[in-house]
Amino acid sequence: MKTTKEIITRESIGQELRALNRKSVRHELMLLVPGLLIWLPLVLFLAAEILSSVASLLLRVLSGIALCALAAFPVLALIYMLCTAYTNTRLLARGAFDVEAYEVSYKSEEYINRRYVVERVYFVGLKKPLEVGHTTYQLTSAGDVFYLVTYRTKKPSVRLAYAAKMYEYSE
Repeated sequence: MKTTKEIITRESIGQELRALNRKSVRHELMLLVPGLLIWLPLVLFLAAEILSSVASLLLRVLSGIALCALAAFPVLALIYMLCTAYTNTRLLARGAFDVEAYEVSYKSEEYINRRYVVERVYFVGLKKPLEVGHTTYQLTSAGDVFYLVTYRTKKPSVRLAYAAKMYEYSE
């Protein structure tokens, strides 16, 4: 019985990256906007209480600056994440992503706090390992080939990984 592989192309990978980018923007907005609606009134109430109870002008100014920074943190996080998503969208529009084949050198499991297991796959020629799901980890062995997708940036990181056992890449 002949096994068939799913064929992936540069276009299909671009579509999947676009879908992931849209999902990440929705996810960020769904988490951060309601969080801001709770966070900002809480910080404003705390600021009003602290500023009304402190007599020293210097302490009022310092606590006001600290509370403004505390209130601005989620807003800055949202702006950073949305800028990253916008950058990824621009990179996708230009087609600035690479698909390269890498061979697995070895894999390892790392226990964090005795409960959480992180399963990583190490590739020949890459410094950073790739965290993979349990099924991918179980099906991977040394010498297997993966197609890794990265954006063309100063610090490229792996966005998608396709096992050559299950996928065939054609340009």
